[in-house]
Amino acid sequence: MNESQELAEDERMQNLKEAQEKFLLAKQVAPERTEYYRPLAVTYISMEDTAQALKILNEGIEQDPDNKELLNLAGDLYLQKGELEKAEEIYLKAKEALPDDADLLHRLGQLEYNRENYEKATQYYEQAIELDPENANLAFNIGLSLYNQEDYIDAIPYFKKVVELVPDDEQAYRILANCYAQAKMIDEGLEFTRQAVEQFPMNAELHEYLGIFYGQKGMKDKANEAYNKSKELAKMKQEQQ
Repeated sequence: MNESQELAEDERMQNLKEAQEKFLLAKQVAPERTEYYRPLAVTYISMEDTAQALKILNEGIEQDPDNKELLNLAGDLYLQKGELEKAEEIYLKAKEALPDDADLLHRLGQLEYNRENYEKATQYYEQAIELDPENANLAFNIGLSLYNQEDYIDAIPYFKKVVELVPDDEQAYRILANCYAQAKMIDEGLEFTRQAVEQFPMNAELHEYLGIFYGQKGMKDKANEAYNKSKELAKMKQEQQ
């Protein structure tokens, strides 16, 4: 860290300490009011004091048990710390108050995904996407959960939804091409991957999938061309690292 960066960091920490003092004072003056708890917790998070942030959030939840913002932030922090049981406890408490909250159902899905309980994660994600059908992140997460269950055919519509909503999501294109290959959907996969390679011509994996589809169609020359291009791009990427 150079001198200017150190000065900027010192200024940031000073600003955070001033904010901390401000919110603590407000909390002392009116402890019955809960709107100060979240910004105070966020300040502690910015200061990398997760323990104190959780302490403040739990105090706020005691006063306002149905406060969605406090519950979600507390659950998120426990999830980040890997305390999955505590995160689940918080999220389920929030779900009692907000049974039809897509964002909360998405969080519960992420929790189960972290547990590698992909079937249950999919159930939460699907409940969430019914409430928020144009959410690309939900579509991606459902597709990924199904992919991890080797349910490639059912994963395909969700990844198609992602590339429709987010046309520059290169990862979604790559996974969708793989789903077509795993599902042995050669014609659909070839058509899709041709378009994907046009959109992402420097993606080595997409060229490799294109080679797989050409090979399965018996188009040997085109398959070799695609494989060679994949190897060339992979080598270029390795040299740049």
